[in-house]
Amino acid sequence: MSTQLGAIEGLHAPGGVVIERQRYLFGPVVDFICFGGGSFMVIALVVLFHTMHAPPPPQLLFVVLFAATILNFPHFVHSYQIFYARFGTKIATEGGALRRRYVFAGTVIPIGLLAAIAAAMGLEAPIGIAVLGSLFVFLTGWHYVKQGYGLLIVDSVLKRSFFQAWEKRLLVANCYAVWLSYWCIYNDGFGSNEVFSKLIVLVHVPENLVSASLLGSGVFLVAILTMFGRRIVRGEPVPVLGALSYFTTLYVWLFLLLDPWFLLIVPAFHSLQYLIVVWRFKLSELSAGRGSRTRAFSGFLLFGFLVGIAAFIIVPLFLDTFVDYGATALGSGIFLFFFVVFINIHHYFLDNVTWRRENPDVRRYLMT
Repeated sequence: MSTQLGAIEGLHAPGGVVIERQRYLFGPVVDFICFGGGSFMVIALVVLFHTMHAPPPPQLLFVVLFAATILNFPHFVHSYQIFYARFGTKIATEGGALRRRYVFAGTVIPIGLLAAIAAAMGLEAPIGIAVLGSLFVFLTGWHYVKQGYGLLIVDSVLKRSFFQAWEKRLLVANCYAVWLSYWCIYNDGFGSNEVFSKLIVLVHVPENLVSASLLGSGVFLVAILTMFGRRIVRGEPVPVLGALSYFTTLYVWLFLLLDPWFLLIVPAFHSLQYLIVVWRFKLSELSAGRGSRTRAFSGFLLFGFLVGIAAFIIVPLFLDTFVDYGATALGSGIFLFFFVVFINIHHYFLDNVTWRRENPDVRRYLMT
């Protein structure tokens, strides 16, 4: 979810009457589980297994792979389904700035990424692989942080508990501070120097910068907690589920990514967080049209599932098995690496356009 959702509030009907909203995307229990509450039960279970077994037990690996299949893969594909729906119309009729963003994310970025991948493979350049892998790690952390903040704002709109401008600026500044801390810690030797068995570039971070980022994050955390405490004391409503999403994403999931045990588990819950919004968006869009909503939504889900498996498993494994691409220089599994890196990086840019406040589809199908 983009931070631009933060400015969506106070929407009015043409007559000036405030639009009445449901208080949840799907209901209190479902929203609680998907916003982040459900992850704590799984994390506790994994920690228990972690203490009991040195290598991950096969049962746990199966569950993680199953979750990745039904959550991670479709969440990427759904972003394409939403972004490229009526793409020609969007780049022809949307406002100037939004149109430029659609063109940039929808055409320039994928062409540039494909060119970079082709160059790395054609030149058999490991440095190209390392740079793309580093960009993948760099954008993934910020993408997580943005989504946590975005769901906080979505919940504040649902609960009619809007944040003031200075409060939103504080929340966003804290996102930057926490993400910088994560990036510094990752490059300071706590993160993996490999992505899908490919070496990436780690930037040497001076110790004083690491310390400064941690200190800044601590100061912002105190400020955020004070802000929420001030709201509670003054009797102002607090979007509890949104706050759960915000704090869980920034302070639990982001740093658990540094632990190899959680490299597939955390993305699964990030995807679930994303899917609950996408599903509500799509159902609202289908409700505004004609035909069977159930049939159309089932097709939407099935497409995401099948194409996700093809894009992340079948096609890259087929290419890695039957295409000769200079395995001596690039190593094995290069297509799997590039498919994952391409989709993750492009997904970041797609979301940065789709979930902006000035996007009329977001206003129409998610917030009103």
